[in-house]
Amino acid sequence: MSFQNAIDTLNPIRQQLFLGIRGYENSFETKIRPIYLDMASLIFDQVENETNSNARDNKLKQARDTMETLKQAEIQDYFNDECLTSYPTNSNSLDTIPSKTAVIYPIQFLNHLTILISFSDGIKQFNITIGSKQLDETVRDFRFQLENWDEVNDWKETWYGRLNEGLESSELVNTAKKLYDWIIEPIEPELIAHEIDTLLIVPEGSLRLIPFSAFYDGTFFLVEKYAFVTIPAINLTDTLWMKQQEKKALLCGLSKARHGFLPLIGVKKEIESIHSIINGEMLVDENYTLEKLTKKLKQSKYSIVHLATHGVFGGTQNLTYVLTYDQKLTMNQLEKLIGLTKLNQNNIDLLVLSACQTAQGNERAAFGLAGIALKAGARSAIATLWTVNDEAAYRILIHFYDQIRFSSQITKAKALQSAMKQMVIDTQYCHPSYWAPFLLIGNWY
Repeated sequence: MSFQNAIDTLNPIRQQLFLGIRGYENSFETKIRPIYLDMASLIFDQVENETNSNARDNKLKQARDTMETLKQAEIQDYFNDECLTSYPTNSNSLDTIPSKTAVIYPIQFLNHLTILISFSDGIKQFNITIGSKQLDETVRDFRFQLENWDEVNDWKETWYGRLNEGLESSELVNTAKKLYDWIIEPIEPELIAHEIDTLLIVPEGSLRLIPFSAFYDGTFFLVEKYAFVTIPAINLTDTLWMKQQEKKALLCGLSKARHGFLPLIGVKKEIESIHSIINGEMLVDENYTLEKLTKKLKQSKYSIVHLATHGVFGGTQNLTYVLTYDQKLTMNQLEKLIGLTKLNQNNIDLLVLSACQTAQGNERAAFGLAGIALKAGARSAIATLWTVNDEAAYRILIHFYDQIRFSSQITKAKALQSAMKQMVIDTQYCHPSYWAPFLLIGNWY
């Protein structure tokens, strides 16, 4: 009751509280998060002793709702924006999960990991005996291994065909299998029973730093079995299906070295190739300025905005930006730019950031990445967890756009999965470092 009273008191005054403590490093982590997590822990303890199935389900939903409220508070804190709230149309979305889709909440506690899964017909809880310290160390090892390009060529020789000896000695494969055993293997019978093909991941803690798509079950990477979507919370995601309309894209790219960043040599090829697939307009290098970008978004209706440029997600909003030719765009500026499309009664369906990176090891930076669609005012976004290989990005994005152009039935999640699966069987780009950093964020239809 004390925790519930604390949350009931805290929720209405979060805005005023943030104004008082924002600017103190880690204030959210030390003052706000523990209250919600302790409340969720208390509810889970009550679930263990509950014998009535209806009461048990209600308790699990209460725990899930507590985590949803935490995520909303956290995203408001990260972006310094108390106006970021849940979608009004999502009032019943937590209890109306589409068939073949599951929402997974991994919640880290000191001595165990709790996984909540919402299906179309209910909610399940799983407890895994793995301490947060051991899990964090393994997750960070995995992130390091995924970005260790020195090992990529040797690894590919043992991986391709999956029949070569020596694969079991790969540290990356062993770590990917360990994470699968801890997080996915206990819940997979339920996934199979519900015929799940799309997983919506609401990552927590260090798990924000890694792509679940690169977990390995001993035979397959998980992307070969499931389409993955990253969301900050289900209530912070536009869950509505919209009738497919003709796609028009604004394709922007920065190939030259600017603002202290290295050139992105493959950008022109990427933009021109996408333009040959999707109807739209291009702004490249000197033409990709804030003034011209603003003018285009004011005057025309686009369903897709594609930015092939450096982007950085840091631990705070002030360290988060994307580049144009003439300046750095903060998230507030990007939000205002995307908002210009509403002057034409148009909402951006997809924002693509094809060369962004998050600060390695920074969980809040990764959480900011997960909230980019909501902040920017787009229904969904595609972004990357680390800097990607130019040719790999080109292949994945061309395949993705081919899929969504030619099939009105395929979801964005399935289109990205298809593109990544093509990479897994490619002798040159099968290593997860090439394909795993790509995340679909937000709406998955």
